[in-house]
Amino acid sequence: MATTGVPALGWSACGRTVGRCAGCGQEWPCPDRRRRLLIEYADDRLSLAFYLGLRLADAAADLPGLPADSLHARFLGWARFRPSRSVPGGHQHRGV
Repeated sequence: MATTGVPALGWSACGRTVGRCAGCGQEWPCPDRRRRLLIEYADDRLSLAFYLGLRLADAAADLPGLPADSLHARFLGWARFRPSRSVPGGHQHRGV
């Protein structure tokens, strides 16, 4: 699980109202932020998905002109989530 509850290089580290990374000026999450988020949430991808979903909702409110598919690709489409795996009792757990 993430150690801080709020990623050190997450949404708060970017220019939220314009959706840009404060460190490099690229669209948030920039490649460096993506890499760092994957490292920070390596053991808790469900929390990463939740966090990115919240940032997607913020961006949709802040940047209403962007199409939904673009927002999805930008905030969720890049993240590597775990594949489905079996859990005890024969149920399938759909990894996030």
